[in-house]
This record gives sequence, structure tokens and C-alpha cells, in this order.
Amino acid sequence: GRKRTWAIKEVIRGWANQKPGEVLTWIEESKGLVEERKILTRGELEQHLNDVFLRRARLDIDEAFTRYAQLDDPDLQAQAFSGLAQAVEDPDLRAALLTRLPEIPETQRGEALNRIGKTWAWDNPAEAARWIETVEAPLGSREQIDWNIFNAWRHSEPNAAGDWFAARSPEDSLSTRLNQIAANWPNRDYAAARAWLEKGEFGEVADEAVANMVSYQYAGRKKPEESLELAGMIVSEERRRSTLNHLFQWWTRVDGEAARTHLDSAALPEGDADYVRAQFGW
Repeated sequence: GRKRTWAIKEVIRGWANQKPGEVLTWIEESKGLVEERKILTRGELEQHLNDVFLRRARLDIDEAFTRYAQLDDPDLQAQAFSGLAQAVEDPDLRAALLTRLPEIPETQRGEALNRIGKTWAWDNPAEAARWIETVEAPLGSREQIDWNIFNAWRHSEPNAAGDWFAARSPEDSLSTRLNQIAANWPNRDYAAARAWLEKGEFGEVADEAVANMVSYQYAGRKKPEESLELAGMIVSEERRRSTLNHLFQWWTRVDGEAARTHLDSAALPEGDADYVRAQFGW
């Protein structure tokens, strides 16, 4: 039953604390048995492997890498490296861990860098950012690595995180990155997110991000007057007017009188207020 399963897990954890190498061997040899008898699920096995490798790395990181290389199951190997990656939080282990990176198989290099970057970023995002700039990450992994670092960094230094994340973007991906910023920063600090976008002078490439922030302000936070001010930042007239149209469709259902009052005093680009009035017959 549940008590028996819990007891088995506790025994394994205690065993891993004392002799992680033996637990690793047991996990490798017992995968089918423990799953068949539902002693542990596959996911729980992988989590145990994560814990074992973290403990092993703290005891002897060279030995941990040797055992990692001996694993022949890609999923278990990935989970094992997740444990190794957590060692990056320890300054005494960090250099040794990074030195061994060339030993990671090419097929797993991107995921390995991602796990290190993500773990390190929650501990010291500025350091993680400086590190990843020195590493040649596989193209397909770079977006996720950069995002994980930004996502951790934005909680403590959102302006620095935004500057770094945008500057790291390939030119054809900047719009996507600005969208990611706009989707995650405003819910914590709308004023700071807006000021950062304005300061960046991104031009039309930021239009989609700004339009999404407009939608978030009126539909999510119920602050249409802020949405109206923000909409004026959209460079493309077509996109700006489409955004205004959606805003006022929502606003007129909620409070039509307030919508008209704010439109009359809004500092919008020339012709936009008249466009809205024509759309709604005002």
C-alpha cells in the first residue's frame, strides 16, 4: 500500500545518502522490476537518480562523471546530468563541472547547457549570463537557455535581464523575445515593463509585444485607460488601429461612457480617435 511504498522510498533515500554508487547500480539493474511491481514509477526512479548524482557530485565529481558516462539509457542519463548540473550552485564544484563539459555527447550538449544555465541562473543570473556568452550552444538550444536565464533574472533585476535577453537575440527573433518579455514582466511590474519597452526604441519590431500588453491591461487587469495610453506606442497604423478596435469593443461593453470620455482626451496619433469614433458610430 501507500505506507509500504513511502517506506521503500525513504530507505532508498537513506541508502543514497550513505552509498549513492550502490543505489545507482540498483536503479540501473532494477528498472523493470520496480516499475512492474509499482514500487516506484519511472519518474520517481529518475528523480532518485537525480538525487544520487547530486550527492555523488558533491563527494567526487570525477567519479560522478564516470558513472554518468556509463549509463546507456538516454532518459536516465539526462536525469543524471540534471543532478550533476545542480553542483554548479557550489563555487567549489563549478569549475570542475564546467571543465568536464567537453565530455558530454554532442547529442546531449544542448540539454546539458540548458540544465546548467537554468540551475545557475536561479542562484546568480548575472554570472550565468556571462558564462553562456562564452559557450558555443547548439542553435536549437540557445533560445531555451537564454529564456531560462532571463526568466530567473527578471525577478531580481528586470531591466538588466530585459537588456541582456534582447541584446542576445538574433535579428529575426527579436520580435519573439520582446513578446516573451511582454508576456511575463507586466504582471509583476507593468510600469517598469512599459518604461523598458519605451526606452529600448525598438520601433515596429515591438508592435506585437505592445499589442499583447494592451490586451493584458484591459482584459487581464481591467485597466483600459492604461491600455489606451499604451496603444499609442504601436508604430504600424494598421496594427495600432486594430488593437484600438479590440480595446474599445471590450470597453464599450464594460463602460461605454468612460470609453468615450477617455477617447476624447487621449493623446493618440493623428486620425486614430476619429477612426475609433467612426467604428462605433460616436
